[in-house]
Amino acid sequence: MQATPATFTIGVPLAIVVTVTNRSAGTAEFNAADCQRWIVTHLDGSVVGPRQRYCTAVFVSRQLAPGASYAFAAEQWLGDATDTDPSSPITYVPPATYLIAPPKGRLGSVATVVAVARQ
Repeated sequence: MQATPATFTIGVPLAIVVTVTNRSAGTAEFNAADCQRWIVTHLDGSVVGPRQRYCTAVFVSRQLAPGASYAFAAEQWLGDATDTDPSSPITYVPPATYLIAPPKGRLGSVATVVAVARQ
């Protein structure tokens, strides 16, 4: 994942593009249809966003040659907080500094983006 620090206003879309690069000597395979490509955490590692969403259980195999990259379509984060029910009312994270990265164990080793939220 390529990282660019960002400051954003809660409720205003922050564009997030996850780019996967194969840095190994062999071909790498991953799920290009993975619907949770990134999470937002506090600096202590606790997950705070984004809110849950409905997702289909689809596996789309993508292979990358050594040194090759694949960029997922851009997604947006409004500062919405994690919840357990996608149909629940939206809540937002408070102003703070957050980390944005793929969930542990997903998409290999990655960089982390720092996002500073403000009201």
